[in-house]
Amino acid sequence: MIVTQKLQENFDNNRKEYPSDRLDYLISLWINPQFAEQCEFMFNDIRANIREVVAVMPKINEENDKILILEWKATWKVIDITKKAANDRIYGWIKKRA
Repeated sequence: MIVTQKLQENFDNNRKEYPSDRLDYLISLWINPQFAEQCEFMFNDIRANIREVVAVMPKINEENDKILILEWKATWKVIDITKKAANDRIYGWIKKRA
């Protein structure tokens, strides 16, 4: 099927805009705020309504979980580096004597 300009306009006119509701909905579901804003920009581009957002929520949650895992890994890496630095400051003199 070829999408003509008239068909596209009819499709776009039948959609209702809910710009603030979508972002509030994503943030209320504990989605990463920066990721929620990026999703909101994407939904604005395709003029998606709330029903369409709800339809893709499993995929959004999956991607959000990936982001959270990466953030936790980065946090633990910083904690490990900090602990190592603190241990070197505290116990470094013992290592030098040995």
